[in-house]
Amino acid sequence: MTQELTAEVAQERQGRIAAEATVKEQRPMVEAFEAFLDDRGMCNLRTAARAIDAPSQLFIDWLKDRRYVIRENGDLPPAAQMRKDGYMKLRAAPDANGKLRNQAMVTRAGLEWLRQRWHVGPGRVLALQAAQAQRQGRLDI
Repeated sequence: MTQELTAEVAQERQGRIAAEATVKEQRPMVEAFEAFLDDRGMCNLRTAARAIDAPSQLFIDWLKDRRYVIRENGDLPPAAQMRKDGYMKLRAAPDANGKLRNQAMVTRAGLEWLRQRWHVGPGRVLALQAAQAQRQGRLDI
């Protein structure tokens, strides 16, 4: 029984050490990610694009194409499903002229969700194109 207990304690210790190593490894990424979010844990679409390392206009066009946001009277409010799933929220904020504008705000969960979809879709294509361009730049012709 003592050997079983010792083995169990050793196994738990190894698990804790592995978990602490993971936390230490991911800490810089988490801190950088958090830097993009406001006090409520949300950011606008352009800031979300910067956070996931995407060209902002291409990212916003992709959001519109996928119907994650909808163009409505010059505003880009989030689609109902994005609000329902908790990935985006609607915020009304005054523009430079004092007129209230609807703005899509990306939540913490939404930022991660969009990052994953971006990096397997357009982000992957952009990375492949950049790698190809870099290889071609090294050719001696």
